[in-house]
This record gives sequence, structure tokens and C-alpha cells, in this order.
Amino acid sequence: VVVSYSERDELPRLDRLGERAARVVEQALAEGEGGDILLFLPGKGEIQQLYARLHGRLPIDCIALHAGVSNAEQDRALAEGGVQKLILATNVAETSLTIPGVTLVIDSGLERRSHHRNGRSVLALHPISEAAAEQRRGRAGRVRPGRCIRLWGRAARLELVTPPEVEREELTDLVLAAAAADQPVATLDFPTPLPAHRVAQAHERLQRMGALDAAGRITAHGRALFPLPLDPLFAHLISAMPDAETQRGMIDLCATLDQRPLLRPLQGVEQYEALQAWEPQPCDVTTRIRLLREPPPAGLPLDPESRQEARRSAAQIRAALGHPPPAADEPFVRDPLLRATAEALPELLFVRRERRREALGNGIEEVTPARETRLPEEAEACLVFDQHSLPGRGTLQTLNLATCCAPVPLRWVAELGLGEVEDREPRLVAGRIEVERQRRYAGRHLRSEALEPTGAALCQAASTLILAGRLLAPAGARLDDDIGAWNLWLQLGEGEGMPAEAEAWLLARLTALGVEVNDDLALIDPADLLFAGIPAWQREAFDARWPQRLELPGQRLWCDYTPARREVLLRHAEGRKEPPNRLHLPAWAGWRVKYQWASKVVTLR
Repeated sequence: VVVSYSERDELPRLDRLGERAARVVEQALAEGEGGDILLFLPGKGEIQQLYARLHGRLPIDCIALHAGVSNAEQDRALAEGGVQKLILATNVAETSLTIPGVTLVIDSGLERRSHHRNGRSVLALHPISEAAAEQRRGRAGRVRPGRCIRLWGRAARLELVTPPEVEREELTDLVLAAAAADQPVATLDFPTPLPAHRVAQAHERLQRMGALDAAGRITAHGRALFPLPLDPLFAHLISAMPDAETQRGMIDLCATLDQRPLLRPLQGVEQYEALQAWEPQPCDVTTRIRLLREPPPAGLPLDPESRQEARRSAAQIRAALGHPPPAADEPFVRDPLLRATAEALPELLFVRRERRREALGNGIEEVTPARETRLPEEAEACLVFDQHSLPGRGTLQTLNLATCCAPVPLRWVAELGLGEVEDREPRLVAGRIEVERQRRYAGRHLRSEALEPTGAALCQAASTLILAGRLLAPAGARLDDDIGAWNLWLQLGEGEGMPAEAEAWLLARLTALGVEVNDDLALIDPADLLFAGIPAWQREAFDARWPQRLELPGQRLWCDYTPARREVLLRHAEGRKEPPNRLHLPAWAGWRVKYQWASKVVTLR
């Protein structure tokens, strides 16, 4: 099988896939391709779109082949002889079926496969692996030499092999299935060992849902959930709803998320205006639930098959959970459902990036609203119920597209206690301590507020201001001197005790003095913050021998001591910059003395 590439260096991509694939088919026929053509596409939607584009326009028979086609259509694709065929197939034709007359394979290089994301398995678009590409290539050479045209670049870096499902899927379904069979998953053997942390996550999630008990055995609730056509994450969301009305709303939403979109892509201004007139709320959740419960106007491109499947799934879930169908006039109350979702699964809450407005983040991942979502551009926060991944530009980039979004107030982030809170530098305002408290979520600054700290936060802020000399002066400067002298005293072996650190000591002292609110600071005198270090009767002589600052004619210096190396470093503070005369310094017998000004260091002789 001779292989050629239609692109220069790009990964397989969805962009203009139908147009590019149709062009290659038409060119192959123009060149006299006489055998059957097998065209691999990632899914049913892409097959239907290309079928509509090519059917009746080509001199060969165009056949769709995917898991949803009838037995008769499968037989027609597999039949030998007769007219030349173009088979549009998913990867069901990669290994499961052999089509003997194929002499040309056209490979999009894409597939939809499940993978683990945010604690659940999602179906997403991926480039295929090198092993899958070779398997597809081989379909053109079953009975005679053939050709394979790959719709990507020769230099594109694909995975070597497709990871097995146990490595790329969330394992809640598997753990629940094993428990339903009274066979704990830990007792089962797999060709690829299960990731231990995923198994633990699955047990924890199922226990939170009430599907497993503390010993890992399935509960009655778990047995009711197991046969449902429902991702365990959505089962968890249904159970998290506060009342029967919101539970029925979540059931309907989950049923739509398990199907293809109920609306086909909108075309033209008229269809967008028709949808806006029928459902003014710019929210995918509201739109999906209403589409499920009542048919839209005739002008909108409803997918009746998807709607029928979603309604059947919703009915099955309601029956299993003991819910009657919603009354014809039952309104959908949006905010309670969304608020309960944000509380149950806060990782679904995304905020817009401050600079790249097209991107949304939750602190774990980043998504871009898909073209079909109704999320308005001015929405600053939203819940993302569904997403899928696409290969981006170049050979490595991946795009995560949010396909079901519900705008929510940005204030919910703070009200739910999400994100990180940071107190900025304290300041004195009219003699009282204030801090600016900032909340950030997914790298975005959400809000700031000025407040008076209390308790430990107030002690921390007061310590900072005292040591900076802006509060209760001169207590901070004196404390620095006293603790510096004390630590040097201990290092020189002049006495015994424990080293101290100014901020830690001051925090402990303010706490011991009972500082809780700003008014308590008015009761404190600088004398209350004296550090009992070197005995007073020895301090003056010690400072004369080991000063921390030196005042020389026209020059002031800081003194840093390193007893282990018997070294003194004099750092220029202000005044003239020339090194001081050693005769004007303390004796420091047997110690090396250095002088530093800016980055220059010299040894004094």
C-alpha cells in the first residue's frame, strides 16, 4: 500500500474536513481509481454531512457505515462486485469489518474516543495513533496493491498506540459494574493494571453518591443507578438537586448531554433570530431542557432522532428514580438548578480570562466556548456541563471546546468560597489597621475589599507595621536591635538560650497581650514589647565590642557577623563610599573585616 500525505506538517484536524475529503475523492476518481474507496471519518455527524454533499454527485455508489446504520446498509457496504463504492466509515471499519474491494483508503486521521477529564469520561475528538493509522492503511491492501491518502502532514507527531480504556477513562462505571456483580474490582485481573488512584477516586465518588457503602458493597440506590444510560457524574448531579422539580430538570438536561445536539447547526440570520424569539434566555441548559420538553418552531433545524432518543433516556431515568414526567405547564426554574450544580461540582464553574476574552478557566483547565453554544460574550462566569477536544494548529496543540454552557453571576465564585484569598500589605488609615483582601479564581482577580483584620490576621498586620516603624515606634527598631544582639550573643558563646526571630516573637507577644481588634492596640505601649535578651548590666559593654551599626565621621555602616568564619561584613548605609580606616573600627582581634558598597566587596587591612 503506497502512502501519501495531503498536508505539509499539520496534525489531523476537523477544519474544512468535508471540503478537503471531497476534493481528494474527486481527484482520485479523475485519475481513474477503479476500486472501492474507504474514507475514514471521526463520527456519524461528519459522515452525514459529507454524504449529503457527495450523494448523487459522483458516478459511484455512496454508502454510510457506522454503528447506527441498518443491517441492509451494512450488507450493501460489504457486498463484493457490482458498482464501484465510496464507503464513508467510522473506525468500525478499522478492525471489525473487512471490505474486500477497497483499493484506496482516505484517512482523516481523527476518531472520537473516551478519556478522563475532570473526574469523568467524556467522548472527544482525537488524532489517531500511529498503530491505528497503519491498521487503516492496511484496509487498502487486503486482496491487491492499493493506495492510502492521509489528510495530515508527514511530520505530524502521533501517539505510538492508542492508550487502553482503563488508562484513559474514569473508572466509576467499572467499579459500580463490578459491585453490581458482587465481584469487587480489586479481585479482577486486567491485561493493563487499573490505576490505583482512579480506583480510589471512583470508590470515593460512588460512596458520596450513596451507590456504595463504606465497605464498598453496592447499595439499593446503586443497583437502581447501575442500569441507567447515565454517566455517574450526572447521577451525582441529579442526587444533589434540592427538590423534585430541579431533579426533573437535571434528568432532562443529562438525557440531552448523552445524545447528539438536539438542534443541527443553525444556518443564516433567520434561524438565529427564530431561536432567540422562541427561547430568549441565552443559556444552553435552558435551551436543551425546553427542546426536550416541547418541540421548537418549524423554522429551527431540529434533529428528531436525537430528540426522540433523549426523551426515551429521560423517561427511563425518571422511572428508575421514581419521578413522574414533568407536567405540561411545569416551569423550569433555572437558578436553583445551577446553584446546586456549582455547590456539588465547583470544578464545572469557569470564569473568563481578563485579557483573552475568548478563553475560560477553572484553575484546572482552559476551554473555549464552541461555535454552537449560546453563551453571551458579556458573560463573565458560566457552568460548563459538556466539552470536547479538538486538535489545534501545528503538531501538538489541543483545543478544549465548551459545548453546553450556562451563564451564572460572577459573585457565585466568592459566595461559594472558591479560589484563593490574599491579604495585601497592611496600612494605617486614621490610626486604624486595614488590609486589602483580594480573591482570585483561575488566575483572575475577582474583587478587592478593604477591611479591618481581627485575631491572628490583625496580629500579623500589626507586626508588619511595627517592624517597619509605622506603628508603636520605636518598638520595632529596638526589637530588631535587641534580637540581633541576642542571637549574636548566643553564637559567640557569651550566654545560653534559644535564638529568636523578630516577627515570630512579636506575633506571639501580641497574641499573649490579647490583641483581637484594632481598639486593643490603643492599650499597648512600646514598653510592652521589650525583648528580655542580654542582661541589661552586660548590654552596653557587648554593644561596644560588637555593634550592629557604626557611626563614623561622614559615614554610617551596618555590621553583619559570621562567627563560624570569624568574619565581619561592613555594609555601606550612607555617607562617603570609601572603605573605612581599620584603626577607626572596634578591635575585632583575629577577625577578617570586609567592606561592601553596592556589589563591590574589599578586605580591610
